[in-house]
Amino acid sequence: MRRSSLLLATVLLLWAGPAGADEPLLGNGDFSAWKDGMPVGWVAAEGARHGFQGPKSETNRFEPLEGGGVASVNTPTAGLWKMLTRRFAARPGEVFRLDFEARGVGLKKEQHQFANRWVGAFFKNAKGQRLAFPFVEVHTDAWQKGFLHVQAPRGTAYGEAAFFCSLTGRFEVRRMALSRVEPSDSFDVLVQDMDRYYPFFQQHDIDWKKLTAEHRKKALAAKTPAAFATAITPMLAALKDGHVWIDVPRKPRRPTWPPAAPTNFSLQEVMKRLASHRQVVRNVLVGRTKDGYGYLAIGSMQGKRPDLVLVDAAWRSLFDTPGIILDLRVNGGGQEMWGQHLLGALADVPVYYATSRLRSGPGHDEFHTGAKRYVQPRKERYRGPVIALVGPGCMSSGEAMAMMGRALTNVTLVGLPTRGSSGSPAPVALPNGVTVWYSRWISLFPDGTGFERRGVAPDVRVEHKAGTDTAFDKALELLKKRVSK
Repeated sequence: MRRSSLLLATVLLLWAGPAGADEPLLGNGDFSAWKDGMPVGWVAAEGARHGFQGPKSETNRFEPLEGGGVASVNTPTAGLWKMLTRRFAARPGEVFRLDFEARGVGLKKEQHQFANRWVGAFFKNAKGQRLAFPFVEVHTDAWQKGFLHVQAPRGTAYGEAAFFCSLTGRFEVRRMALSRVEPSDSFDVLVQDMDRYYPFFQQHDIDWKKLTAEHRKKALAAKTPAAFATAITPMLAALKDGHVWIDVPRKPRRPTWPPAAPTNFSLQEVMKRLASHRQVVRNVLVGRTKDGYGYLAIGSMQGKRPDLVLVDAAWRSLFDTPGIILDLRVNGGGQEMWGQHLLGALADVPVYYATSRLRSGPGHDEFHTGAKRYVQPRKERYRGPVIALVGPGCMSSGEAMAMMGRALTNVTLVGLPTRGSSGSPAPVALPNGVTVWYSRWISLFPDGTGFERRGVAPDVRVEHKAGTDTAFDKALELLKKRVSK
């Protein structure tokens, strides 16, 4: 080939773009092509297994939908449930948007089943080990458009789009599509993600469209992740939500709305009332009062399993006392299961203490009710009275623990209302490197009422007076009366 012909061929190739540039990132996402009873390119993999008495080989099956799509058809007697997955190319740090339409038809949870009904993505390393698993649950019997933004973590070799259901009935999915989002898309990614999944727009009368329009120009002009975070902070601060914060690489976490919250707790005053005390783990103190009552202060429920083991041992060490003061006044939250585990020693039967509402559709008024949350009884049992001290320094999962106390018959809440800030925050990773965490649920009491911005009210309200600890003194008074009876 002459030099001029070679140059022309090179120019034409560059103009045409790389081979396969017009091909979708997720092949056969409309499930229109089938072969041997399976959508082409998709693989059935084990999603869950149960020791049910039915045949272990009995599993769900997959059927094509008229017009394109796939249904996972699940029987009541299945003991093995399979998911459908399809691999896609992914590199560490890349951010994708996965779009889909899905619905459940006649879904019902049998006793032996797992409550799975989701669309999501896996990211795996070169050994096929799972690194991350973002997903969206589907809670509607009508076709609903959904999406999620997912970021490939460090070590990613490839990704897999997936969907799964382990409930009796039909779970139908269609029109799955995958697209990459670029750093310049970061503001739109954030706006769209929160518009779809943030739960408080309607409750707090927030005009999200107007609010984002006011900050768009400055956010789009930001040249660095730090500048972008500065640009969006006022917008997110307008939500007045303590569970919205920003992470920028190599920078301290940035709260967007840290409200002033004076507490009704004084460590100095508590020390005056204890005959002995010791620190269990960070922010957890155990001791005994001068007249022999137990005292456990939990300032945080953040930590690993060994931390909970130590806190639980300290909690059980108080079971020989006639009554216990459980101090939650500065409990900033963490893992709700800490509270469920500890307070299981106060329950004879499962005690329903909370549920939640989560967004189920694109409308700001579209919700579904989440699973009921219970305190389950445990083998170790404490039957004496418990006074739980609460106040405005108690928030998030600390408030969930206060809700547990409110539901348990042998616990009395004393002090002031809690902060009124729950939310079960989760992150959305933006392609410019910024990560925004925001609330995903509205936490509710069993009667359906919420406590956001109102707090969990005490059974016995005690005003705080500086220089003393009126709530602690009231707790001692109540314990003495109940023990004497």
